[in-house]
Amino acid sequence: MNDATRNEPVGARVAEAAAADSTPAAVVADASTFIEALPAASAEAPQRYLVRVIRAGTSLNGVNYPRAVLREAVPLFNGARVFVKNDKAHIAGDPASKDFRALVGALSNARFVEAGVGEIQAELDVLETADVAPKLREAVARHMSDLFGLSVDAVGASRRKGDDAGADAALRQALDWVDMLAQSTASGAFAQLLQASAWPLRNSAWQAVLADVRDTDAAARAWRWLPLATRRAHAPAASGASARLQAFDRALAAQLLPALATSGASTTSHALLETLAAAPSGQAAYRPTTLPELAAFQRALPPDVAVMAWLDGGDRSAVLWITHERAWLAPAAPPHDLRGAIAGLRASLHSLAVPGTQVDAAAARVGAALWPTGAPPVPPAQLIVVADKTLAAVPWPLLPWPGREQPLLTTTTTRVANLVDRDVAGPPSLQVRTLIAAPATDSGLPALQVAKAEPALIRTAVGATASLSIDHATRASVLAALADPAAIVHVAAHGMTSAGRLGYAGLWLAADGDGHAEFLSWLDVIEQRTRARLVVLNACQLGADTDAIANGNSSFAQALVLSGAREVVAALWPVSDSASGVWVPAFYAALAADPDRDGARALRAAQLRLRDSRAFRHPYYWASLAAYARLPMQAAP
Repeated sequence: MNDATRNEPVGARVAEAAAADSTPAAVVADASTFIEALPAASAEAPQRYLVRVIRAGTSLNGVNYPRAVLREAVPLFNGARVFVKNDKAHIAGDPASKDFRALVGALSNARFVEAGVGEIQAELDVLETADVAPKLREAVARHMSDLFGLSVDAVGASRRKGDDAGADAALRQALDWVDMLAQSTASGAFAQLLQASAWPLRNSAWQAVLADVRDTDAAARAWRWLPLATRRAHAPAASGASARLQAFDRALAAQLLPALATSGASTTSHALLETLAAAPSGQAAYRPTTLPELAAFQRALPPDVAVMAWLDGGDRSAVLWITHERAWLAPAAPPHDLRGAIAGLRASLHSLAVPGTQVDAAAARVGAALWPTGAPPVPPAQLIVVADKTLAAVPWPLLPWPGREQPLLTTTTTRVANLVDRDVAGPPSLQVRTLIAAPATDSGLPALQVAKAEPALIRTAVGATASLSIDHATRASVLAALADPAAIVHVAAHGMTSAGRLGYAGLWLAADGDGHAEFLSWLDVIEQRTRARLVVLNACQLGADTDAIANGNSSFAQALVLSGAREVVAALWPVSDSASGVWVPAFYAALAADPDRDGARALRAAQLRLRDSRAFRHPYYWASLAAYARLPMQAAP
């Protein structure tokens, strides 16, 4: 049984008490809820029991209830209704389970008892017509009252004492300092490291916002702390940067390929430090990166688009939803629980041996943790997810929308976006530059049989009116293609991402002049301006990954977006060379038919083609593909 009717905030007095008394007590041992039966005023009077509502200290499910908080919360329990609920309905917080048919009675005369660890006691008046009434009477008479218990089902909000405005200003000043340093560095990788150091500042700000998600301006306050990509004011000297990065790439290739093990980690680390320490070529004025007003951003959103951002507030989290009509915060599962659900989903996708039903169940757990309540009632035509390191590993098309069983792929185009201040408008022309990387003979990497046929598959899909070029994926050809503003760049190669190691994510290129394997790291692309509007990476593991982008690291796809690519298609985990024969032509056929040349929409069409096929219908094949984009603040997406 539980009290599920009190959803009012506890209030400022409780919050002040919590700030003064927040040290967890020892875990409270279980004790009987029903203390004694109280004498009835008459034979017709209802049953009355003195009950223990809640004890101070740490509960068995790990939640701490300070004495001072409970002492101030006593008035909230007077008049609270009591229902019969099973454990599953209680844990899920299902409001439908608070049915009048399950009504037991109500609490009255609540008081805080100081003895021992401290507890709230109250009198429970039981309705004679309640199904549980005779069982309660018999259990108390036979000293078996421990068969029943009370569990509080309520929502409370609090604020610690202090100057909220002053704390917000201090956090904002610290964030501006980080942004200024990131703009002034000549190294894109170092700018990434600096920006990563700002995430704890954002988490602290969101923690304050999430103290009361029902605050009328909570959404606008949370919006102010979303990350806006930093513009670097300096660029390194082209020749010096290129030489340093090439030295790093060669050292990395020599370290990773056993057949070329001519250098170790120390050589690679030295080359990386040389890159990070690059001096700026001059000075430029600092330009603060600030988001527009939330209302202005909303006005620019098309009506069929929903933007969501996950806010990590430390011990709690929420989702900021933004549509053309409104913006609001919806509570989500604690960060630890959400990360656990995401890890479980990714583990289920490591092998084709895992049944699809098991994958679907793991995807449903992620959806339930992220969207337990408050999501739009109908899935939007387009869902834009603000880039976040925790959510980077989520295969969005695989998640079911709340209240639906089918994956999001069946209704919605999804993309992961970095917020940027401005962008170049207009769709790319249908000029496709295909770059094929045949593995070097000494690399030990397997041949890519279907990759050789991809230019022909693309030609058939786009028709004779499109421009198509074919080249070997060398360092020079890839960087030149990425710098072409008129090009759609398609790369078929082996990819690699090594979690937690700075710079260890990129492409294995075609053999160099000596026949040795070459590597192109994300450090290379983030140092130059990428002008290609759309980049398609048919390679393994080049999409964002939680471990890969932690502590300032980046995925190859993320680096392309940050350096200027408007859209990037990449995979979260190893891809099937054979499946490329299905999704690549489906992707380019949809792209050619779309006047907007929308990569995310074309990708959805390609994923649906895989899902509808007999050979590649398992989520392992289609859920790994993801679309990454830039979301400009000065133009509608």
